[in-house]
Amino acid sequence: MILFLRVRDYKMQMKYKQLSMKDSLSDLLNKSATMIALRQYFQAHNPDVTCTFLIMDLDDFKKINDTKGHAAGDTILRMAGLILQDTFQPTDVIGRFGGDEFIVLLKGVASRSLIQKKCGTVQMKLRQTSKEMTGIEITSSFGVVSAFGQDVDSSAIFYQADSVLYEAKRRGKGICVIKDYMPIRSNGEKSQKVHE
Repeated sequence: MILFLRVRDYKMQMKYKQLSMKDSLSDLLNKSATMIALRQYFQAHNPDVTCTFLIMDLDDFKKINDTKGHAAGDTILRMAGLILQDTFQPTDVIGRFGGDEFIVLLKGVASRSLIQKKCGTVQMKLRQTSKEMTGIEITSSFGVVSAFGQDVDSSAIFYQADSVLYEAKRRGKGICVIKDYMPIRSNGEKSQKVHE
């Protein structure tokens, strides 16, 4: 009986731990669990990291909440989570960073053509499904940074992808901009220009 109770308690603890790591709307990792997973990956694989880190932002998401209500907005966020899970690998880190921003870390992948294809797939599915479900076609913009066998700082790659996302947003909606990771020197300065 005592063993049964201990096993049951352990299972309950694991269930609560998993729930505490999940975003309730998208069923992806939440912000804190995503950041922990990123740090762990880079710590385990530095100084020879090959990866692609992307931030996806839903364009004009506020329009859904303002015109269709928050229930429709929640539906779009759930749908975006499903599309990301369907498009990327189970081994990738996929999380909702907050609001209408999502993060994906593709481990061991830095192929631009593959990334363009995956981002294009997400954009197409998102436009189609949002139109069917809400009558409004939602587009998404991507800021993408790829590292090729480098020492990667989790804060630096996040900051760089966020900067690239803002560049994509300035260019228009539904844009994917991909750049190479820019290593930082020991004095904290960037060692080279980010190039497309």
